Amino acid sequence: MAKYVVAWAVSTLVTAMIGPFVTFSTFTFNERLLYWGALIALGLCVSIGTRRLATALSPDDGLAHEVISAALLAVTLGPAIWIINLAVLGFDVSGVLWFLRHILLVLVICLCIILVRRYLAIAAAQDRDDRPAAPKTVQRPVFMEHLPEPLPGNLRRVSANNHHLHVFTEHGEGRLLMRFRDAMVELESLPGYRIHRSHWVAQEALVAIRVDGRRHVARLTCGTELPVSQANLDALREAGLID
Repeated sequence: MAKYVVAWAVSTLVTAMIGPFVTFSTFTFNERLLYWGALIALGLCVSIGTRRLATALSPDDGLAHEVISAALLAVTLGPAIWIINLAVLGFDVSGVLWFLRHILLVLVICLCIILVRRYLAIAAAQDRDDRPAAPKTVQRPVFMEHLPEPLPGNLRRVSANNHHLHVFTEHGEGRLLMRFRDAMVELESLPGYRIHRSHWVAQEALVAIRVDGRRHVARLTCGTELPVSQANLDALREAGLID
């Protein structure tokens, strides 16, 4: 309710100062405040009612809904303003032509508001589309923080070598003392696959899995090929990586 009161007060003050539609030369400032305050208050009340009726006629909040609202507002508010002007201005606005002009004027104003609103919505959508995409969040297991040297970039694969881990990213590789099964606890939450008892591969690094004689081999984006164990074939088939 407060926003309607603020909108009414600001609109009344601005229109009273500007004095559109010959009101500047016809009325004093105080008279313009009273005149425009009454018209704007009437318009707000009528628009709330017509918006509810338009929602009942067209529940979809789209262009059709807005056009119906504009038409309903024109045929209700237009005659009401004409009656007020007839009482205030007398013979200057009498007659059927002036009656129709009031309806048409309200309709044109409402349609202009719809066009401006649609233009701003389209411009805002295009502005969002033109913004550069936010960089992807690099998901990294905690054990990478314990590498002897910082290793930037997305994780590509992890391989076991005795009691050590070989960690590979898009920018390099590193080595640390850790059991592979302990590393798998952290790797399970990342998008990737355990393809062998000694190898885990990130989803984005895996190109394909091919048959090589009696065994399967995983080909990575870097060109490396790693063996795929029989125990992991079912999970890879479920992921759609093996026909």
